[in-house]
Amino acid sequence: MADKVRKALDRPVTLKFTNVSAERVLKALQKECPDVHVRTVGKGAAWDEPITVDLKGVPLGAGLQLLEDVLGYSIAVREYGLLIAPKDRMPTGAVLLHAFWKGKVAADKPAAGTTPAAQR
Repeated sequence: MADKVRKALDRPVTLKFTNVSAERVLKALQKECPDVHVRTVGKGAAWDEPITVDLKGVPLGAGLQLLEDVLGYSIAVREYGLLIAPKDRMPTGAVLLHAFWKGKVAADKPAAGTTPAAQR
């Protein structure tokens, strides 16, 4: 799943919206990566705030960062896909979007102190 998510985050997209909800922007982003599961938690009033954006040829990851900024939420990469949630509802140890995407952190790397099966 990590490779699938990373590939999706690099995919160029165009986002052109005038006064639409964050929910509508998310749906447009999901159309760009239908094979990556996205789970949202704690949908509050921020999801209804109008967004105006005109971005051409930016990576999908940048569009997701826009949602993080507008909503005040975080996006984490999980073994099942992406989790969008308020910062205080992020699971312990969650790998955040930017760290995974730009830092090349593997979302499915073994826990500290364990040895991958291939090395045993």
